[in-house]
Amino acid sequence: MNFNFKLVLDWVRRHVFIVVFCAIIIVAPIIGLLIGNSIKDGVIQDLTARKGDIDALSSLESTTVTLNVPGREPISAKAVVNKPLLDAYGEMVETLRLDADTVRTAALKHNSKGRDVLMPGIFPRPIDSKRQTIHEEFYPVLADAYLRLLEEVRAGIPPAATDVKNQLIRRSSAFISSVAGGKRSRAELEPDDLARHDEDLLRARKGIYAETATAISLYASPDSVGMPRPPTNVPPSGLPLERMFEWNWNFWITDDILRALAATNAEAGNVIRAPVKRVVDLRIRPIVRDAGERAGGGAAGGASAAGGAEGAVGGGTPVDAKPEVRLDPATSITGRVSNDLYDVREVKLELVIATDALPKIADALARQNFITITNVALKPADPFEAARAGFIYGVDPVSQVTLMLEVIQLREWTTLRMPDDMKARLGTQGVVTATPGDGEMTAPGT
Repeated sequence: MNFNFKLVLDWVRRHVFIVVFCAIIIVAPIIGLLIGNSIKDGVIQDLTARKGDIDALSSLESTTVTLNVPGREPISAKAVVNKPLLDAYGEMVETLRLDADTVRTAALKHNSKGRDVLMPGIFPRPIDSKRQTIHEEFYPVLADAYLRLLEEVRAGIPPAATDVKNQLIRRSSAFISSVAGGKRSRAELEPDDLARHDEDLLRARKGIYAETATAISLYASPDSVGMPRPPTNVPPSGLPLERMFEWNWNFWITDDILRALAATNAEAGNVIRAPVKRVVDLRIRPIVRDAGERAGGGAAGGASAAGGAEGAVGGGTPVDAKPEVRLDPATSITGRVSNDLYDVREVKLELVIATDALPKIADALARQNFITITNVALKPADPFEAARAGFIYGVDPVSQVTLMLEVIQLREWTTLRMPDDMKARLGTQGVVTATPGDGEMTAPGT
């Protein structure tokens, strides 16, 4: 069969629309598929480019920033670094700084209590013409301060044994002379009179000690609270100025401790009902004398100090509240050691107390100043043996307690009057400001 192309062409001409539409129906999907693939590739490329741009913007919007917050651990967070963020961070830091300044000022005021040295004109250095004899003026002032402190906290001791003996001798003589028969001595008394005589003297002896006990709040004496003894063997150059300043410094610490004990006893009225009965011994550890002693475990400043003549501090660092205070767990349960901000003074305090009063005493010490109990030793006390020596403790169970205390003293006020030799021993330059005039020692921030 021969294919007649002419007939086919004629048919197509007569039915052109049918042929065109059939062609469209067959070709359109193929063309559409080709065009679609081309468009798809373009869209994918465009989206990929846009995603890269978005990722770049996102990386800028969610930058990881580390914010240093004073007194706290640094904070890391993802945030948009912009002016509002920086302004907010600046406001937060300023608020924290103001809070820190407020706390620092309050701490300094609480620690110093507005104290000045006991005798103006000596520290940090006296007039040269008085240097050799200044201790003769200073010691009486120091002793008077201790006596006034004991009086203010209502402390006292039983009458001396010789005084009690003399009173009892006079009472015995009066009793014997009152007995008929002209008897002159105890040996001449009849048994009944002798019994009455001895009972009368026993009541009188108890009354003498009870009278003292009801008049005071605490048994304590200048010796038991660590008042220095008068200086002896003073060299021709005079007593070292640093030693006199340490006496003054120790008095400030003793003042805090005794006032805390007095506050514990405030509601009792007298020593018989008081929680704290007696200060047996109060001893403040001396400040280290040299770098070798400091290395051996004494309380010391952060930098080594080379000793020098008075008036020149060798080495050391200034008082600075900004650096982080490092703790050393090997030293005590608190880990505190002396540093550029404060000195740690150690105190051994032996007391006789009502056995259940220890928590109250610890609270009073902490309220009075920056005083921490680092160790406690407790043993029963014998009230009958104490009574024979004139110490009346009352009927409550009593114990003898030994407390190791850690007293924090901020250098921001203690160094204002501190002699240069003392600063050298502590490894500090003190407060780097002009030394105030006599009688106007003012700690910064007060």
